[in-house]
Amino acid sequence: MRSLEKNKQLMTYSLPNGTAPIKDEWGNDTLEVETLYTAPAEYKANISSAVGEEVVNVFGNATDYSRVICVAEKNCPVAVEGALINFNSKQYRVAKVADSINGFLIAVREV
Repeated sequence: MRSLEKNKQLMTYSLPNGTAPIKDEWGNDTLEVETLYTAPAEYKANISSAVGEEVVNVFGNATDYSRVICVAEKNCPVAVEGALINFNSKQYRVAKVADSINGFLIAVREV
C-alpha cells in the first residue's frame, strides 16, 4: 500500500487527551465526563469514500463509517480511535483502525 503525494489531501486532527467532569449551572457534578482533545494539527493523507467490498471486509460488517483514510507510513499520528478529524468543513471521528506492515486503513464517521 503506497500513496502518491498528489493524492494526499490536507486535514486537521485532534487526539483525545483525557477527560473532565461536566458541572451544572450551580457547580454540582453531573457524573458525566467530556473528552478533552489536543490542539489541532495538520496532516496530509489519502482520503477516499468508503466504496468497495475489500474496505467493508477490513472493518467488518457492523462498523458504521463515512470515509476511509489510507496512510502508507507506520508513524501516523491520526491512527488513534476517537481522534477528531476536520476535512472539507466537516468533522469526523475515527471509528476503527486496521494496521498492516506498511501502513493503516482508518475508518472515520461524520459527527
